[in-house]
Amino acid sequence: MMKAKKFSTVFLLLFVTVLLPLKIAEAMPETTPLFADLYSWILDDEGEDFESSFESNVATYFSSPSDLKSEYDREFRILRNRKPYSQEQARNEIARMIDAGELPYYIIGKGSYSYTPGINSVYTTTNVNLRSQPNLEARIITVVRCGGYGLTADGWVTPELSDYLGEWTNPNGDTWVLVKYRPYPTAKPGEKKLGWLSGKYVRFFTDSQVAKIADIYENPKKYMNSGSSYRYTASQPSQQSSYSSGGNSGAERVSAETLGKAYASNPYKAQKTYEGKILEVRGKIERMTSNGGTPVIEFEYQDWGKSKFAITSCFVSSNDPLLADIETGGYATIRGYVSKVNTGHWPEAYKLTNCKIISAN
Repeated sequence: MMKAKKFSTVFLLLFVTVLLPLKIAEAMPETTPLFADLYSWILDDEGEDFESSFESNVATYFSSPSDLKSEYDREFRILRNRKPYSQEQARNEIARMIDAGELPYYIIGKGSYSYTPGINSVYTTTNVNLRSQPNLEARIITVVRCGGYGLTADGWVTPELSDYLGEWTNPNGDTWVLVKYRPYPTAKPGEKKLGWLSGKYVRFFTDSQVAKIADIYENPKKYMNSGSSYRYTASQPSQQSSYSSGGNSGAERVSAETLGKAYASNPYKAQKTYEGKILEVRGKIERMTSNGGTPVIEFEYQDWGKSKFAITSCFVSSNDPLLADIETGGYATIRGYVSKVNTGHWPEAYKLTNCKIISAN
């Protein structure tokens, strides 16, 4: 009888501490990484009229065809259907993660855990180590990059973003932010990295801020003329680039040859480095083709010694004003979104969509 009573007590404790959190826990609100990444362009602030210019830049970006439309539609629905998520719900989810061995037990037992509703994404003000636990002695998982100027030919590079899971303040008053780091905006759940960032170097984008991108996505024409389109924030093009339709906006500048060499060296590293980014690529045009009626401009890197080739395909609008000014064998600068890096399909290396011809000569 005593054994039976003891067993019942143990089972009850197990149910309360393990099974009950699993039952009432509710996953953190789903983030909108593509919209948040676009909103991060607002950090590239260079003038009093920047707000309207930012809106126009995003609207222009959305005005071109994109194979990410289904993802944009999904994120639009997420923001429009967002439901309140409380501190209690967050604590239940953290308890579930502790029970699952994903987080240390002391997050609830010691210090103070808190959750701020309405935070969409996390970015850092400097390059910061993502750690396995909230202390400076914990294992470094990776380095979260802050982006900024001067990283690539003086161009603007957007910061790396993470999903927000709450904050923990230790008994000494030091705050750490729990995140799921995204190596690139379209990272799948299994590619995200759970870890901690020092609260000293963390800033947030809120749902209400990112919702601005959703509104621009829904009504791009409303914002098209709200400011100058695509401000040039990088170093000016050479005098040989006699035709220009705009400049860098949230784009990393890189040569087609650099892309090709990176792919030839290690396609998986190239994927991690470039997929999901906005690039401004300059190189010699190898060929001009068409895919389903969409013009495709191709740059090609050749490594004869290793018998390797890497093609960068840029999908541009048939209405692009500079499309008639470029030619095979000539040079061009094209800005676009790296929607895919094919790690196993030589020589089809990079696919850039939503492309715009920046200069031709």
